[in-house]
Amino acid sequence: MKSGEQREGRFYFDVQGREKDGLRFQVGRNGLLIGRSVICDVVFENRKVSRRHAYFYLNEGACYVEDMGSKNGILLNGRPCKKGRMAPGDTVDIGPARFVLRAVAPGKLLSRLLARYGELERAAQPEPSGTLFSASVLPVSLALFGLAFAVLTYAHWVFGICAIVLVTYAFWEARRSGLPVPRALLAGVFVMGLTGAALNGWFETAAPFLRRQAEHKAWVDCGRNMLIISQALRRYSEMHEGQLPPGLRTLVQEGLLHSQFLHCPGSLCNGAAPCPYLYLPKPQESPPDPYGVLLCDADVSNHQARGGWVLRRNLELDNVSSSQLERLLERLSGSGRPPKDRGH
Repeated sequence: MKSGEQREGRFYFDVQGREKDGLRFQVGRNGLLIGRSVICDVVFENRKVSRRHAYFYLNEGACYVEDMGSKNGILLNGRPCKKGRMAPGDTVDIGPARFVLRAVAPGKLLSRLLARYGELERAAQPEPSGTLFSASVLPVSLALFGLAFAVLTYAHWVFGICAIVLVTYAFWEARRSGLPVPRALLAGVFVMGLTGAALNGWFETAAPFLRRQAEHKAWVDCGRNMLIISQALRRYSEMHEGQLPPGLRTLVQEGLLHSQFLHCPGSLCNGAAPCPYLYLPKPQESPPDPYGVLLCDADVSNHQARGGWVLRRNLELDNVSSSQLERLLERLSGSGRPPKDRGH
């Protein structure tokens, strides 16, 4: 073909490969954009093809190819290329497909038929819908998957984070591709995922942590209460020739103790009523054991995780395990008098 004829001629591509094999596309005045996005002139579904992979265009009667920043690049006659001029017979490999450049001289009937054939072929090209993740349904698919994750959020808060990520990507993809996606669906999935993640995250992570913090504080306050009671008992004993009071309420009546220190704060963590301490003014051992228990928590459930405090008869504070405190309460309750009746 003469150079003058080529300058005024038409260029088209024959496609070889598993996808779009045997099809023919003409390079028009606006060029030919290849990629996975629906805005492209030739749309592929293969993931090796980027959304905007390559662009064929005409310049001064010649055909050029340019890589549009694709991930896998293009091969011009088997060699990597970013931008290059092509001649009839040259090949460009894009993903799984090979584009072979052809040219026809102007003024021939074939040229006019080819132009018409290319237009009809592109118009009749089916919308890529062979897979759930095709470009035309990707935003809707992401939104539906996000909805499924949003429902599962109430099983675990991580699903809510996944739903938010999916619906955000679906919104971005819909804006980029210009596809109509129900905004109500996207907004509903986003709100469900966010609300579910927040609530489930609170009850699974934050609430148990705060509860442990509250139980630890109650355990510390319980020991502080017993220490204050022991100091009041010591002052009472000094004022009454070594005798101990018949009940803890006596310390309050004589102004040696405030009534707020008579109840274990650990009961508040369980939503229970204030629980009185168990006070044993008379030694149960015979002979009396100076290291026996004088005061302890009346309910072992107040500090199951950390054990309980006991005040020994020598007015020293000690911490025992939950099992030890439970056995102690069982032994004391077996003496015939209910432990909780002894606090006052």
